[in-house]
Amino acid sequence: MFHEIKRPFLLSTPNWSNLGALLSAGIQGVNQIDPNIETVLHIENFDDPAGVEWWVDSALNAGVQFDVLGLSAYEEFQGPASAWRSTMQRLASRYPQLSFAIVEFNPRGRLLADIVREIPGGRGLGTFFWEPTESGYWGNAIFSQQGNSYYANSSDFAVYDQIVEDYGLRILQ
Repeated sequence: MFHEIKRPFLLSTPNWSNLGALLSAGIQGVNQIDPNIETVLHIENFDDPAGVEWWVDSALNAGVQFDVLGLSAYEEFQGPASAWRSTMQRLASRYPQLSFAIVEFNPRGRLLADIVREIPGGRGLGTFFWEPTESGYWGNAIFSQQGNSYYANSSDFAVYDQIVEDYGLRILQ
């Protein structure tokens, strides 16, 4: 699997001071534009809590100051989905200063929305569906193309309508 190829590189990054300096410089550039912008660091190894902790601890030890930890969630790469809730609870407990988001997923929208919503203190910021207009090994599109236009597949949006209802959210018009 693809993530197995990347993991040895990720866990053997020998020079966190350089990576930390690059990440910090990018965050500093964002803060110069607007210090209220929250910064997100996104990593993919949601299936490996110890690997996530190693990476976040390395970033923090290198002086990287960020606000949100973004994670990918695909069963093919970060599965099984049955482990995601406990992984998120573990990370939220270990890093109370961070907020969290699933910044890439397809499918499993309801499960991931519930997991993120359960993070204490409102630190779960949301989920982001990956590639809503294309189907692939990662999952199915939720929009269909006709000519130069895309149309929402209503059956695919039913889960999100249910989330709005179950969470007591309101849709802004």
